[in-house]
Amino acid sequence: MTAIVVAILAAVVAGPAVAAAAVGGAASAVLLGLVIVRLRGQLDGDGYGALVEITVAAVLLATAVIAG
Repeated sequence: MTAIVVAILAAVVAGPAVAAAAVGGAASAVLLGLVIVRLRGQLDGDGYGALVEITVAAVLLATAVIAG
């Protein structure tokens, strides 16, 4: 829920490109979470850490692609 509020506020402040990047990052997080659970059977601390880091990178990459 917090991510949705932050994405909406970012879209209002910075424009719809940022919202699209946030949606892309969230989608990659969901897919990565599914992969981690399938491979390891659960999400532990290492899995959550990887999820956070890769999601941040995906949002930054999506922002660069959309804005560029």
